Amino acid sequence: MICVIIGDNLGRNFMETRVNQYELTSPKLSKKEDLLVISDIHSNIKALQLVKKILTNEVKYIMIPGDTLDQIDSPEKDEIFEELKLLSNYVQVAISLGNHDTVQFEGSGFGKKEIATSDKSFYERLEKETDCIVLTDDVCGKKINNKISVSAINMPVDWYQKGESKEEFDKFISNTSYSMDKDKFNIMLSHTPNPIITNNKLDNSKSLINNSNFIVSGHNHGGLTPMFIQKRSKSNKGLVGPYARVGQPNAYGYWTTEDTSLILSNGITKIATSNEISALSSIINKVFIPDVELVHIKPGKEHSLKLVDRKVRNVK
Repeated sequence: MICVIIGDNLGRNFMETRVNQYELTSPKLSKKEDLLVISDIHSNIKALQLVKKILTNEVKYIMIPGDTLDQIDSPEKDEIFEELKLLSNYVQVAISLGNHDTVQFEGSGFGKKEIATSDKSFYERLEKETDCIVLTDDVCGKKINNKISVSAINMPVDWYQKGESKEEFDKFISNTSYSMDKDKFNIMLSHTPNPIITNNKLDNSKSLINNSNFIVSGHNHGGLTPMFIQKRSKSNKGLVGPYARVGQPNAYGYWTTEDTSLILSNGITKIATSNEISALSSIINKVFIPDVELVHIKPGKEHSLKLVDRKVRNVK
């Protein structure tokens, strides 16, 4: 599994964050607002605390598409809870599940085992005690306001472990009774983009995906691919992905069609404590830094999405 702890000993990297800025327009939007995507926190409290430093008065929403925790009993989960509670006091935070959020790990090194659980107590507490929008059902959604709604697809952990079958994904979402209000701007949180991207194109043949105007994902951690390669790549293929997937497809990037766009975040964490090679995190983090996606959403005659800027910020 690929997931980064930003250690105190990493000097310059500890306070650096890459802000990838996008411009998203839609005829369904009524006013200009900013939205922040932060993915793959993996119980990394120090990286999550950097988010406060990036917020501006224009940011109204934070979308977290899974892997907030590295495992359900992470020692840092109370700190993560308090940080999310604080953020939700200032902006609307929506959060869904990833493949790490309800698992436990047993053993160490390459003998470590990932065990799925049904424990959602952390998220039940978030929903009860904070202003976060918590989306933990298989396919679910909630209204944010009269113009915007947010939904989530939460695939079971064993689906990830078995290779993320597109056929099983299609069957999973086809069996849901959930439907979207087509008059609203619909934001979908899907932890993985892998079954949605086919031949490096956004596949919106399914109604649930087609009716989503903006999809945010993570999970692949940029394929641990340096940014200079990402900027030049036309295949969006990474070096390595979750579950040791060499040549990870759909590792990074963004895709858009006439009415639907998807942004895949590199994530604020790259190698987590649950990873078998976590001992190498200090080396890897000298190359990779946290990524967040700042999306300027605004009204427009047509739906469109474009990348407008990448900037590494020194956050103090």
